[in-house]
Amino acid sequence: MGRIISALNDRKVFDTLNRSSASEGGYITNVSDEYNTVIATVNATAVIENGSYYVGGQPIRAGERLALRLPDFYGDALITAVKVKEG
Repeated sequence: MGRIISALNDRKVFDTLNRSSASEGGYITNVSDEYNTVIATVNATAVIENGSYYVGGQPIRAGERLALRLPDFYGDALITAVKVKEG
C-alpha cells in the first residue's frame, strides 16, 4: 500500500500505579518484555472519495487500524496522524 520511509521499533514503556506503599503513591515506569512500540512514517498515493482518503481501498485516517510489515515486526498498526501533500 505504501513505502516505509522511517521506522522505530523499541520495547514498549508503560506506567503503572506504585502500590508498594499507600503513602508514596505515584507511578512506576516499566519496560515490557513481550510488547514493542513501533513508530513508522509511510509514504503512499491516496485517492479521495466522499471526503475520505483511501489507499488500496482501505480508509486512511487517524484512528484506523492497518497491517504493518517491517523486517522484524508484523502486526496491527494504529494510524495516529495523516499528513496530506498535494501535487
